Amino acid sequence: MSQKWLKTSVQYLISGEGHSTPIKRNYNTVAQNVTDDQLNKFGAAIASLSNDNVNDIFVTTKQEANA
Repeated sequence: MSQKWLKTSVQYLISGEGHSTPIKRNYNTVAQNVTDDQLNKFGAAIASLSNDNVNDIFVTTKQEANA
């Protein structure tokens, strides 16, 4: 049985000074074949805008079974 890609979402947990708990940043329109390198570079870019750090990156892919 094959799978049909529907969408990929990413959540970044970002921490730094002034945050008692990590901030969640969600992106719901991520490319189907996004790479770990691309995710890490994007996380570094958004964290650097506020001098924060990326703690975790969570990737969710939704697929549908093809009969």
